[in-house]
Amino acid sequence: MNARVHAVSGETGHYNNAYDIAGQVLIEAQISQGNEYIMLESLYETLAADTRDKKTSIRWAVQRAKDRGDIMSTDTRMVYKVA
Repeated sequence: MNARVHAVSGETGHYNNAYDIAGQVLIEAQISQGNEYIMLESLYETLAADTRDKKTSIRWAVQRAKDRGDIMSTDTRMVYKVA
């Protein structure tokens, strides 16, 4: 395993720290570019998240952005509004 990638098993699947961080950076970049909405599927595609652990880690990045108040859930599943 790459020393820079921290992976742990959890209830929601495996976790990959690199994808969590990359997801947070990508969300911040989309916000700073003036995007009104962040789509989870777009984050998956941009970061080539093709495994369960990568997708779980990106969802953690979304949750961290929600916890900071940067984005909020919408009525549409997997779509978040920039706060």
